[in-house]
Amino acid sequence: MNALSFLPPIIALLGFGFGVYQYYRSNELTYRKPYWEKQLALYLEATSTAATLASTDDEAAWNDARNNFWRLYLGPLCMVENTAVESAMVEFGIALGDDSLGFESRATLADLSLNLAMACRKSIRTDWKVQMENLQRKPVGGD
Repeated sequence: MNALSFLPPIIALLGFGFGVYQYYRSNELTYRKPYWEKQLALYLEATSTAATLASTDDEAAWNDARNNFWRLYLGPLCMVENTAVESAMVEFGIALGDDSLGFESRATLADLSLNLAMACRKSIRTDWKVQMENLQRKPVGGD
């Protein structure tokens, strides 16, 4: 028997192993997809809410966004955020919770809003294994 006679069974075994790997990887992605979709939706809602808090001139819209921020902070976002997003939310919440600032705190929230958006972006890049360019920090308020 020569060494080449072992080649077809080895190739068949490797093909079978690759098929099993693909099956399990496909199932894993199928099960994770709803989680990732919810994570993305909540990240978008949280960053949009933070951006509204940092930029709106409409006090009623600001108050609505503030209520929505605390709803996300105290509930749904906790289900999907990673530690970096959690930290950014906590920092934003501390600034937002300073009752001496209120509606006039919009300017101080801009940097924190960007920090939250960048933390969410990094989380998506890591969790989804998606290639995204690293963004430069945007200047806030004419800096």
